[in-house]
Amino acid sequence: ARHRAHRPRRPERSHQAQTERAVRRPDAARRHRALDGQPAFAHPARRADGRRRHRDRAAAGRSPEASQPRGPGHDRHRHPRRGHREPGAPADPAQGRQGADRRASRGEASGSVSSLKVGLGLPNADKSLLDGRLLVEIARRAEALGFSTLGTIGRVAYPSFEEMVTLAAAAGATERIGLMTDILLATTREPVLLAKQAATLDQLSGGRFVLGIGAGGREDDFTVTGSGFHDRGKRLDAALDLVHRAWRGEPVPGTSQPVTPRPVNGHSVPIAFGGYSAPVIRRVVKYGVGYTLGGGPPEALAGMMQRVSAAWKEAGREGKPRFWALAYFVLGDEVAAEAEQNLTAYYGDYGPRVWGGTVKSAADAKERVKGFEAIGCDELILFMAAPAVEQAERLAEEVL
Repeated sequence: ARHRAHRPRRPERSHQAQTERAVRRPDAARRHRALDGQPAFAHPARRADGRRRHRDRAAAGRSPEASQPRGPGHDRHRHPRRGHREPGAPADPAQGRQGADRRASRGEASGSVSSLKVGLGLPNADKSLLDGRLLVEIARRAEALGFSTLGTIGRVAYPSFEEMVTLAAAAGATERIGLMTDILLATTREPVLLAKQAATLDQLSGGRFVLGIGAGGREDDFTVTGSGFHDRGKRLDAALDLVHRAWRGEPVPGTSQPVTPRPVNGHSVPIAFGGYSAPVIRRVVKYGVGYTLGGGPPEALAGMMQRVSAAWKEAGREGKPRFWALAYFVLGDEVAAEAEQNLTAYYGDYGPRVWGGTVKSAADAKERVKGFEAIGCDELILFMAAPAVEQAERLAEEVL
């Protein structure tokens, strides 16, 4: 203590000097940006903007950290187990919305038509798509155009690019746009591995991922994976329990160690369910943040919205469930024949019906958006029926 009393005090660095020192030390610079709510590996232009903002705030006598909203990186550093509950404690279904609400706040200024957000569905299940790099190119362009979410749809027993890997590539090529499987056949997957993959994608994307899942309806998808078809509903319920145990860090059969990584919010990846049966509604209320309509007019979603909302309220869930809708689009006569062939090949006997409901003109696109907005849908994801960057650009011109 005596030695310290005689030690001369170092002059305090100005905030500008601290910032310049951080720039000279890359690790410190990353920590500095994380506290400011920016991505750890920000673009040089963003770094310069961040330094200017810090200088302006310092000049005004304000603390940058005090005046800037805390970003996810800051929260995780301070509270690495946020949302954790001890094993055996009752689950709080309302917790599942925490990550979804945070995700919903991302990109509120983009991909929105009034209260309805508009996402872009990647053509990962398009039989004519042979080069997967086009999916990454479309993902980058979709974010630049202002779409709210990138969606995937897929099956196992059909030529397609796997959904989770596709979205992982998209996550690495983008920074803000949401990511969603719409939908993934969870009953063809091993539950613990699915939990690990979903949490990994959630972490890699910085909390932008929504896991849309369903039980499935085509028997060949189950045959090729060695999964039972007729008991798929019961298996899905058991899988959901196991997935949530893994996400919460609780032991799963076969190990006493937690399955990592944990989701960004510490307890769950937001789940949306597709389907029309009563068990689907029960799963939304127990495990999910909302419901996704796998095609059909706004009137079809309106009916499901009433059923889901009533069950949600009856179960005592706080807030409201979120609702997504899916539709296909093709803009331009020169690609209409290709789009029709793609959908017919994918959906088989249902192909003509799906093609009949496909958005085929700018007027159709605007009308479809208006219809889903009128019933209170939260987000409409329009899937490409023909794989091309130009299709995304044409759609953006009409509906964003």
